[in-house]
Amino acid sequence: MHGRSPSRDHIEDGLICVLSVLEPCRTFSFRSEKGRPFVASARRKCLFLYYYFMDRDFGLIHVKLQTWFPLQIQVYVNGHEWLARKLKENGIRYRKHENAFLWIEDMARAQAFSDRFASLEWPRILNPYARKVNPLMEDLLESLPYYWVTAQSEYSTDILFKSASHLSELYPRLLSHRTLCFGAKEVMSFLGKKIRSQFEGEVVTDVSDLSFKRIAGSRIKHRVKQNYVGFPTMSPTCIPPR
Repeated sequence: MHGRSPSRDHIEDGLICVLSVLEPCRTFSFRSEKGRPFVASARRKCLFLYYYFMDRDFGLIHVKLQTWFPLQIQVYVNGHEWLARKLKENGIRYRKHENAFLWIEDMARAQAFSDRFASLEWPRILNPYARKVNPLMEDLLESLPYYWVTAQSEYSTDILFKSASHLSELYPRLLSHRTLCFGAKEVMSFLGKKIRSQFEGEVVTDVSDLSFKRIAGSRIKHRVKQNYVGFPTMSPTCIPPR
């Protein structure tokens, strides 16, 4: 591991640390059948490198590089952190606790900024990081740029309450309604799908008690295969804006 502390070293832009981890991966192997060699897809273990950067626009991000062919890359970006920096850049005051906004001075402008996030020029943003972590991009793979796809995305609907008492009254009713009234049909509808006779998956509802966490509360997730509809609900507390 190689690393620096963003707060101690006052890192506002650039590399913070690099971690190496042995993980399962999808790669290729050479095989032979009837005296003829060929390349086949294989599941193996290989070394992954996690590069943590402080980006001026996105804040803390990490870039995960698979060190075996096909040298896949994953980039993690936090949209809330991007929005916070956008608000600060435009002189809009806000209060943020960890990854949650508690108060925003101009909600309309904040929403306008948020609507732009999905349509950013992502290849132009991500390609420089690919070149930073993969030295082959400057040599053997110079003419073969990465093809970017969305592996996982989360869309959050943040609702801010002005009064803790209002949220306290509504809180148990929200939990009960989400648990008892959302069935397979509703969950599939949220995901833009319909239940058909050919469907072979499961629609699962997972309710977790987070009272042992630093911020107590509950979390409800509806899952269909690898797709989730989450309903994270913290304890009904409210921190008023200054």
